[in-house]
Amino acid sequence: MTTKQKQAYNKEYRLKNIETLREYHKKYRREHPQYLDKHNQRTRKDWQKLKQLIFSHYFNGNIKCQKCGIKDIRLLQLHHYEGGGAKQRREQLGNPNAGGSTFYYWLKKNNFPKIKLEPVCANCHILIRYDTPTIKKYENNENRKRGK
Repeated sequence: MTTKQKQAYNKEYRLKNIETLREYHKKYRREHPQYLDKHNQRTRKDWQKLKQLIFSHYFNGNIKCQKCGIKDIRLLQLHHYEGGGAKQRREQLGNPNAGGSTFYYWLKKNNFPKIKLEPVCANCHILIRYDTPTIKKYENNENRKRGK
């Protein structure tokens, strides 16, 4: 059996037995809480490494908020400073709300494409989004669909 055949078989098996597998994994996590702790620690470390890699690549060691100067990478986010972030995520990832790790893994997988990004802290990012004209339209209910 080739690797592709095995992957196809496993995918089909998971789809046919999704409920059984969910129950099995719930029971296992309940009975082995130490596994979940180790998994969470490993996931957190992997996420920190990925974020450090992305920020180091795009900002050449100048990792700080471009608005207020905060240097704590845990607080920093990527901002498309010319806009179009949701459009890009919709086209590339199929979901305009796919951010964070999904977007970071996509950047790495696609060899760090040239995108106009800047690091901003979470607070400054919210303020930037709040001051964007499209957000103001929603505040005034200009773009919302009306229910019947």
